[in-house]
Amino acid sequence: RAAMKSVRGRITLWLSLAMVALSALTGTGLFVYLHKTMLAEFDRSLAIRVHTLRSLVTQKPDGTYDVDIHASALPEYAKASSGEFYRLTDSAGLVLASSVGDTLREISPPEPGHTLDAMSPTGTRLRITALRYTPDLEDEDRPAAATTPAARPALLLVAARSRTAVDAQMDHVAIAIVLAVTALSVAALGSTLVITRSSLAALDDVAKQMATVNFNQPGAQFDPHAAPAELKEVVHRFNAMLQRVADTLARERRFTADVAHELRTPIAELRSAVEVAQRFPSARSSDRAIDQAGEIALQMQTLVTTLLAIVRGETVAQTLEIRPLNLHSAVERVLRRHDMPHLAEQCDAAVLADPALLQAALENAIGNALHYASDPTSVAIRCETVGDEVILAVENDQNTLTEADLSHLFEPFWRKDAARSDGQHAGLGLSLTQTYCRAMNIDISVSIPRTHRFRIAFTFARAAGEKPRTIGNRAPERVELK
Repeated sequence: RAAMKSVRGRITLWLSLAMVALSALTGTGLFVYLHKTMLAEFDRSLAIRVHTLRSLVTQKPDGTYDVDIHASALPEYAKASSGEFYRLTDSAGLVLASSVGDTLREISPPEPGHTLDAMSPTGTRLRITALRYTPDLEDEDRPAAATTPAARPALLLVAARSRTAVDAQMDHVAIAIVLAVTALSVAALGSTLVITRSSLAALDDVAKQMATVNFNQPGAQFDPHAAPAELKEVVHRFNAMLQRVADTLARERRFTADVAHELRTPIAELRSAVEVAQRFPSARSSDRAIDQAGEIALQMQTLVTTLLAIVRGETVAQTLEIRPLNLHSAVERVLRRHDMPHLAEQCDAAVLADPALLQAALENAIGNALHYASDPTSVAIRCETVGDEVILAVENDQNTLTEADLSHLFEPFWRKDAARSDGQHAGLGLSLTQTYCRAMNIDISVSIPRTHRFRIAFTFARAAGEKPRTIGNRAPERVELK
């Protein structure tokens, strides 16, 4: 049963059985052919002997027969051990001549013109044939046509020959064929084992490569051109599986990094609120700390839910609460976290956004500006209403970015050399900000408006007293984290 579960075992078994069966069929066919050929030759020789005996019998004008079968000419009929027998009878069944001992008297003759097998009284297998004929008249004594009898009785000549010699030859042929088939089967089994092992060595090579695959190595896969044609499809499928596994691991890593990046600020706020409540215990401070903790927990829940949906490639817009929000309050809250409330420019416009994602997006944009600016006071935050849109721009001074870098800023984990040693920034802030903005249908862009200045701009849809709602005026995007 274990062998049947093995490809090599099944191929070896079925090929061996096929070779043995083919050899047996070939041997059987060869034996049957040789048997028929030798028997036909035997019958042909017996028929020639019958016609020889026929020519030695003539009829005289007086109706008697002249049988010229003499022991000197045909000595085999004078000895019973020779295996040659004949019997000649007239139409009345009277025996005219026979071989020594008249061995055929107890054997029923076949129909004239037929050849059959028979068994002698001594147990010898015989091949027997019969011929009914009218003997020729003697030429020298043949009378004129007027005196020729109108009808002459026919004679029955029965001849037989022992099959001992031909049967012995067939036994030798059968033994030779059996030995040849056996040798061929053994050779076929050995060659099948060798051929199967060498032909399926590619499977062992693929198995060894599979055992050494490093799923953490980007782009790990097999070379389909190095595999046999029969295994190329298997290699392609396995490479596709490796790619899916690599994509899954990459998404999990990005999700872990995103969660760590986005939860750092809420956790710090939560810790700060608890520490303040512990340092200045009062009913009012406790209630305020509880309210802040609940608000922060709700924000963290929204962030985690959004990141989970994004990493799974799901549509996240339907899980958000898009409602009118005061943009100035959102900006001011972020600046208070960084002790820079004076940077907030008055902006009374209400925009459509999700509270938690808006705070996360603004935190990333403004936090980056304050972190990378040489002087925090150089950060400028401006708000402008243009028609039905509200544009929020965050600018800071910088001396590292170029126009060529702008296309990379939203790529995950991309950082300029000067920031590589910074353990607090993993290159995910702007990438996540862009992802959040896509989920809320908010446009985001980056530019270098003038030398040594960097600008990030958000374009919101202005709200005019709308009630909280989910996005419906524009189709929700299917957002995937790149």
